[in-house]
Amino acid sequence: MENLKFTQNEIQTNDKTNNNQLSDLQDKSGDYNMNGNVTAAEKSTENSLAVFLKDKRIVAGLSQKDVALKLGYSTSQFISNWERGISQPPLATLRKIAELYKVSADEMFNVLLKSTITQVEIDLKKKFYSKETTVSN
Repeated sequence: MENLKFTQNEIQTNDKTNNNQLSDLQDKSGDYNMNGNVTAAEKSTENSLAVFLKDKRIVAGLSQKDVALKLGYSTSQFISNWERGISQPPLATLRKIAELYKVSADEMFNVLLKSTITQVEIDLKKKFYSKETTVSN
């Protein structure tokens, strides 16, 4: 194996290059967070489906109880959980909600897609940057 020797200057130059690459990555990804924590910007988009569902229910003039009854749920707790981002309605139910709230299927799909992509990104960052997956040289 070949012995690698680096001068202090080479190491500092390499560190600066890595920091510049990290800055570039931050610029491209928004609120990049190496330790896998959820940033404020991610939190705001993470619950975009929840916010959308609540806003559209209110615009439709329906209470959580009204929605629960129309969807065949015995309690409004399901609706509350969806609107707080604790859980998501099943896909078939989202289609029914779109009709109930007079929202196009395309609009509902786009909000769901954005929310899902954001959640996958958050989960992937957490896994990728966790200490368990960090490889040491």
